[in-house]
Amino acid sequence: MMKNIKITVLAALVAIFAVNCSVDSVTTPGPASTGEGTAAAPVALTLGTAHAGNVDGSGDSYYTLTVPAGTSVTCSVTAISNDVNIYVYGTSNFLVLITSGNNGGTTSEMVTWIPSTAPTPPIVTAYIKVSAFTSINSTYTITCN
Repeated sequence: MMKNIKITVLAALVAIFAVNCSVDSVTTPGPASTGEGTAAAPVALTLGTAHAGNVDGSGDSYYTLTVPAGTSVTCSVTAISNDVNIYVYGTSNFLVLITSGNNGGTTSEMVTWIPSTAPTPPIVTAYIKVSAFTSINSTYTITCN
């Protein structure tokens, strides 16, 4: 009998609590920021055109850039909301590193390289990866000239 009284009292307390407490609104988190492209399908950048990018915390965004061989190219990552690094590769599997930039914090990143004149035709594709240095999502602008 004592057990039934405890359950009844508990049910009454829950009912009183439910009547006296209400939720005005429920906030649900928005969609998580996602990195751009994949190693298998990178996003194409255009020489001389700024691109607004983003990357998940501890994740990567992947890009390609077609550039004239033998011409100096500079890529800048600016307006960085959280620490990112930039890597430029010479192969589509993102394994042959040409150059990289890894300034700390929200300091802009900049890398410069001269694409080889060896390939025929003398137009080269660079493969660029922007990586989040921390577990915090980041937005940025990437521009290559």
